[in-house]
This record gives sequence, C-alpha cells and structure tokens, in this order.
Amino acid sequence: MKKLSQIDVITILGILACAALILMFATGCAEQAGVADSVPPPSAFEKRMASEYEGTVVPAARLNRAERRGRAGAVKVFTPGSGRGSGCYVTYKGAHLVVTAAHVFDDSSTNWVWIVRGNKKVKAHPVYFDKGEDIGLLATKPMDMVTPTKLNVRTPYPPVGEELTYSGYPGRHDLLTIRGEVVGYQKIWDEREKIVIHTYGWPGASGSCFFDKRGRMAGVLVAIPIGKGYVPQLLESMIFATPIKVLDLDKLDKHLCTLQPDIRPSFCSKK
Repeated sequence: MKKLSQIDVITILGILACAALILMFATGCAEQAGVADSVPPPSAFEKRMASEYEGTVVPAARLNRAERRGRAGAVKVFTPGSGRGSGCYVTYKGAHLVVTAAHVFDDSSTNWVWIVRGNKKVKAHPVYFDKGEDIGLLATKPMDMVTPTKLNVRTPYPPVGEELTYSGYPGRHDLLTIRGEVVGYQKIWDEREKIVIHTYGWPGASGSCFFDKRGRMAGVLVAIPIGKGYVPQLLESMIFATPIKVLDLDKLDKHLCTLQPDIRPSFCSKK
C-alpha cells in the first residue's frame, strides 16, 4: 500500500471537513423548510452532565409532595432597569407575597417589579426589605398563573446533612427543581450567618426558596461563594442561603398595613 504523504493527509482532511460543512448547511436548510429531523444522540458532554447532575436536578415525576408544592409556587422576578431573579409565591394572613432576595429588586428604577410565570406577568410592590440579611418580600394581587404555598417559617436551623430543595430559574434555564444537602454554616457580610448548602446555582437563581421535606421554608438563596485561590473562581456547587428565621414578622405585619387598599390584607382593618 502506498504510504500517504503529509500533504495527502491534509488534503483528505480538508475534503472531509468540506463534506461535513455541506452536510451541516443542507441539514439547516431542511429544518428551515420544515422537514422533520431525528433527535441526535447525546454527546459525550451531555452524557457527563446528565451523570453529574443525576439525583440533584429532579425530574418532575420524581418530586415528593413538598417539592411539587414548592415548584408550583416558583416565579421569576423581573426588576425594571436592573435584571431578574427567582422567588416563591406564598400567602400570609390573607396577603399574597413573593419571597425573594433583597438584591433582586434593590436597583429597581420603579416602585414595582414584574412577577412572571409562563407567559403571564403581574406587578408586585416591595413590602419588606432587609439589605443586611439580603431578604425581601413583594406584595401582589392574587395570581392565577401560579399556586401559592402558605408561609410556614422553619424556626430551628436545619442540621448538617439534611436535604433541602429549591425551584427557580438559574441562568437561561426554564424552571428547575434542585436538591441539596446542608453542609455547614458560615458568617459573612458583617457576621450575618448563612446556611451553606451543597447544591448547584447560577445567576438568576437568587431569591429561590429552600424547603424541607415537610414543606417548611428553611431559607432563601442569596449567593454563590467565590473561592480565593490563585485565581478567583465561582464555587457553583456551594450556595449561601439566608435562614428564613431572620424574617421579622412584626415588621412585615406593620408594612403590610401601609399597602394600597387593593393589596392590603383584611387583618389590617381590624386593628
């Protein structure tokens, strides 16, 4: 057999590359013309990612009751002039509220934000803001595009090893439900104590609510830590959450009674 020269090899590779490009463009044209295309097999990268996130990103069919309720109440929070985060829709003393992180709506250019689920959106107004703890609540009219859960504040800290779940909109993803395990506690931001959870999170997930298996709210996702090595690096498998027990319910009650009449809870008129 004649031995191929280096030039011959380069020529053959060039021909194969051109053929691949022609095939790619032909496939694109067929798709634009409406010709059905078969689903390509998963790449090695996709297989690796599916294996890595197995047991963490939870298929909807495998959610327990508390996780289904938490997922049903998850929303996007769009802040005019700023960006977006996540939140969870709850009811409390007749009020309809969205729990989120304070930094999600801190830079709003208006006194309201959009609450979004699917193709529907509703305006909500800030009613509670704690920048130090990075937790905030928004008041809104009853929303029919999402199902609320009753605000059930978990007072004891979840112990190390307990599994918690959040549903939110990290990155450019649609709604995801993600499990994680409490691995410790850490004081950050002026000695504010946060729950450290071994799970996954990305920008856009801020404000998502962590629930335990009984459906009690344990915390609010507020940050992804940055590792301080040779090069700063996002530790996206570690999440900081503000314990929901820091929520000042007396302060919330007072602020609820200052809302405009159409979203002010009825208990305010009895005072």
